[in-house]
Amino acid sequence: MDLYTSPESMPEKQQHLERRVFQLIDDQAAPALVKLNAADSQPLSLGESAAWTGFILSLLHRTPQAIASGRRFADTILTATLEDLRARYDELKEEGDPRTFEEWKASLTADDNTRSFMRILPGVMLNPKIGIFLAGLTWRTFDLTDGCPDLLLSDEPIARTNGLANPLGHLAMALSPRRLLVGAYKAELLDHFHGQRLKSTAALMNACCVSGARHFVAARDLTQDRFIRNRFGSDAKPTLADLVPRNFRV
Repeated sequence: MDLYTSPESMPEKQQHLERRVFQLIDDQAAPALVKLNAADSQPLSLGESAAWTGFILSLLHRTPQAIASGRRFADTILTATLEDLRARYDELKEEGDPRTFEEWKASLTADDNTRSFMRILPGVMLNPKIGIFLAGLTWRTFDLTDGCPDLLLSDEPIARTNGLANPLGHLAMALSPRRLLVGAYKAELLDHFHGQRLKSTAALMNACCVSGARHFVAARDLTQDRFIRNRFGSDAKPTLADLVPRNFRV
């Protein structure tokens, strides 16, 4: 599908996002995943924590729906800023640019906007303020007990509360079918994830994962096939770009 392909003139730059951004993020996060899934999982080092936080942030931006929404948002920004640039075009233009603003505007194509979006996405995705906030959450892994359903995986892999900076704020994701990772704003919240609470948490995690899916759900076996079929895509969440007000102005 060439999801991350950018319409660059140089072929070696067309897969920049996949090869130089997402591949690097995934490679750096892999040791943290191994450590988190180990039988005697130990706390992540500072470097491992930073790599894992970057991976979590990337999951919020790299799905087909998120990329499509980001492109639409880029179109909104372009429309909102074009006329503001008119008065400043002469001072901003560089050698080789069209002589007038109208000539430059007429020369713009959909590829220009897509290219610009693909170039700025890594900086938007790896926002340092958000990264520091997530790294500052208290993280803990939980092994599911008997009676808990296997955890499912989908293109909506992260479950999060409506706002994280509050006493009940937390996010969760499956590390494996039997291990859950939870990051909480208040450490004491994690003390409640045991027994029946853990069982209900696993069920809610699966419901969020399946109802929010747009493209796939992965499971270890067919035990939850009916559950998946009945809920698939029934409550797909808006992407981050979709949450920007429609009357956005710059």
